[in-house]
Amino acid sequence: MTPQGLKDFRARMGWSRAELAQQLGLSPSRLADYEFGATRTNPPRPAPIPKVVELACRWFAEHVQPRPLTREEKIALWRYDSQWVSLHPGQPLADEMMTREGIYGDSERGF
Repeated sequence: MTPQGLKDFRARMGWSRAELAQQLGLSPSRLADYEFGATRTNPPRPAPIPKVVELACRWFAEHVQPRPLTREEKIALWRYDSQWVSLHPGQPLADEMMTREGIYGDSERGF
């Protein structure tokens, strides 16, 4: 799992960093290190994502229902999606792209 994959997973689930950290039994600052890919010490050290965190995220993706998106999150996704559309002019979005799963892909992607 990459740092971006971990961020994407958290977004798909609709969880804050604190919520995911609690689910994983980690501190939010340690989770932030994993999402950044390095510690915030001087000098920074690599912070690879442990396999157990990756496996736990896969389990959550398969067994835990994501929370519904808030209005602000929907707006943020539409803004992100509109940037994607501008990269592919003339291609309308299919109906399946209008859901959380369509925007982020299936639970296996990004891991």
